[in-house]
Amino acid sequence: MLPQPKKTKLRLISLLLCAALLGGFLGGCLPAAALTQTTDPAAAQPAAAGNVAGDAAQTGSDKESALEITPEMAKAFQNGEISVEDTVLPPIRLDLCAIGDVMAHEGTYKAAQTSKSYDFTAMFAEIAPYVRDTDYLVGNLETTFAGAKRGYAGYPSFNTPEQMAGTLKTVLGMDLLSTANNHSLDTGFAGLSSTLDFLDAADIAHTGTYRSEADRGKPFIAQIKGAKIAFLSYTYGSNTPVPA
Repeated sequence: MLPQPKKTKLRLISLLLCAALLGGFLGGCLPAAALTQTTDPAAAQPAAAGNVAGDAAQTGSDKESALEITPEMAKAFQNGEISVEDTVLPPIRLDLCAIGDVMAHEGTYKAAQTSKSYDFTAMFAEIAPYVRDTDYLVGNLETTFAGAKRGYAGYPSFNTPEQMAGTLKTVLGMDLLSTANNHSLDTGFAGLSSTLDFLDAADIAHTGTYRSEADRGKPFIAQIKGAKIAFLSYTYGSNTPVPA
């Protein structure tokens, strides 16, 4: 919980001292992101991670200054004083839950087989009470959904019946699946893409693998009870060569 805010009168000795403190002390001790100021309390949200390669490419005069001079700062420089009242932010409590690995060996999906389809409900029902009441449920999807035409398979190259995606949503209330792991390309790039299609159809968010480089450059940020949280997903490699 944030401490009770207090109204503070800041008196600045001189423009020279203020500039020296801001430019020298803060610039030398804090990361660039911490120096960015804003006048809108509602906009005081953590900046999403951008394209690292793109950011690194900006050098010299091409890169914007990390210190933004706000109207309040300009007033302080001119008049030597400013009244600052901290924004009162309500405490946010988040209950996050992570499960996995979510996958199916051959015996697993055969046990879920029905006369015309697959039903994984019974396999997830007993853990549902432990995860459904959380604010956000994240899982690690350690398989692909490449469809029946590709042929379902277990170890070593997984292709699980896509009906599992719907069960994860309806039974567990899955919010997000991490798709980056060594099995991401078990059914090739087509299987990677179809996995994302089935997750979209089941209304489950995903991060870690992408259909294009443009999609990869957009960090996944979830809004949970008024907070913005970024989820990053990586893998050390894949069991098959990466085509793109």
